[in-house]
Amino acid sequence: MSLAGPTERADLFAAVYIVSYLAFSVPAVLAGIAVSSLGLRTVTMVYGAVVIVLALLAAIRGAAVRRPAHMPLTAVASSEGLAAVAPSRPVAADVAGGREPGRQ
Repeated sequence: MSLAGPTERADLFAAVYIVSYLAFSVPAVLAGIAVSSLGLRTVTMVYGAVVIVLALLAAIRGAAVRRPAHMPLTAVASSEGLAAVAPSRPVAADVAGGREPGRQ
């Protein structure tokens, strides 16, 4: 949402809601149709198994996301006047403006 401009946020949220509603409703409707031919127990077992497999795949993918090798460091002053080093964080304006964080 922070990357979308003020005039684009409504479109973004509408798209997110459409995808969310379809992601939940289409499988449920298809399962309801399949009940008449396969039976409630079979459809429930298959539906549950698919949900479990998708959840496991999402967890594995989430755990496998690569973290940055290192964060750029920025010197900051401490209370004793000594310079310390702290990781720098991207500024929202830099990210929204398409600039690489840390570069001017």
